[in-house]
Parts: sequence; C-alpha cells; structure tokens
Amino acid sequence: MLGHSYSENYFDFRLDDVGASTKYYERYSKNIIGNIGFLKNRRFLGAWGPYKELNIKEYDYLINALKSNKKRMAIAITANWVDSKNRLLPFHLKFPEQAKLLKKADQSGLITVVNHGLTHSVVGMHMPKPFQSNRIFHRDFVDWLPEFMHRKIIHQSQETLENWLEREVNILAPPGNQYSLKTIKACNDTNIKYIHSSLNLIPSNSKLVHLTLNKCRCFHDREIKLYGNKFIDSLFY
Repeated sequence: MLGHSYSENYFDFRLDDVGASTKYYERYSKNIIGNIGFLKNRRFLGAWGPYKELNIKEYDYLINALKSNKKRMAIAITANWVDSKNRLLPFHLKFPEQAKLLKKADQSGLITVVNHGLTHSVVGMHMPKPFQSNRIFHRDFVDWLPEFMHRKIIHQSQETLENWLEREVNILAPPGNQYSLKTIKACNDTNIKYIHSSLNLIPSNSKLVHLTLNKCRCFHDREIKLYGNKFIDSLFY
C-alpha cells in the first residue's frame, strides 16, 4: 500500500470503531431520563454501549462478502484501547487474533486499514457519568483540546498503526467526523495524505486531500455485532 493513490470515491464502505473502547465506555440515551445511572446501558434506554469487539468468524464473513461482491472497504481502526485507569493498549496487543487477520487482509488488498484516532476519546474524561451523557468526550479531535494534543494524538496513533502494519498509513478517518484546523496542521509531518470525512475543512494550500463520503456507506462494528450476518448481507442488496 506504499504510495497508493486514492480517488475521491475509492471506497464503497467504511467500518468504524474497530479496537475502540468507546464501544464499552460510551454511554448515553436519547431519552433525558435514560441518562440516569444504569439506564444509559444499551440493554435499557441507552443508545450505544456496551457491546463486544468483532470476532474472527464475523470478520471472515465480512471479508468474504466483500471479495465475492468486488467491493472496497476501509477499516477504521482506533490505535489504542483505553481502559478505566487511563492505560492505553495497542489494538494488535489487545486483540491479537483480529489484528493478525486484518493485517493479512490489508496486505492482500482485500481491505484498507485507516487511522481512526488514538483512543476515540478524551483520555481521562471517557468514563460513564452518573447522571449525564459522556458522548461529547468520545471524540479524539475536539476543537477545545490544545494544538499540542492534536499533534500527540496524530503522531502516537500513526506510530502504533504503522509499526503494527509495517507500512505507511495514509488516511485519517476522524472519529465522529470531528476534526479541526489543529488536526490538519498536526498531519503535516506524517504520512497522512488524505482525510476521509463528510466534512471538508482542508485549506487550499494544504498538502492533504479530502476524500468524500458521498458514495461511501459508513457504519460501525456495532451494527454487525447487534444484527449479525443479516446486516452484512444487506450491504450488498
């Protein structure tokens, strides 16, 4: 994938939140009452977590479906799982079997791994709140973070993903499609060449290229986890 060029509508699909502890710690409800305590759990009135990481069987089914239907997919991987004590564990160490399969698929050109942030959250503010939503803290590139934090997030996530994949990572898919000029500046001296987002904030004098989502169907691993192979099949109808 070294030096690969991507056209604006290169990807048919993008799978988000792979390796992100957001799937466990993001708790919120669209119901005001539902944001109280345990009611934020998705099994009650919650609108998100918790749910588990995709397993090998689920990935095999997805990748075989992509291959059969000759479709291109970006897999947006969050570089580190952050736990309740703010400790970061790289994706390939937290989920070694999944990492091995996805790396092989990436090398074979069946999928393309892209950068989906360092932790998909503001570390230290990511834990569930007793009486309110914590959704706003489950984005890496919130604009109120200082510029040096955007730089740290970009550089550390790139280092983790590139060391694992043993190749350059050229595409950033900002969690929640949220990023800013601070994020763009932080990409300047990295291998990131593209931002895959519905939002185009890239200045005309930037080296970065915007990849639109207009013809790319984006979804989360949550949909596969909750609805199974039927959801995967529905992508190709």
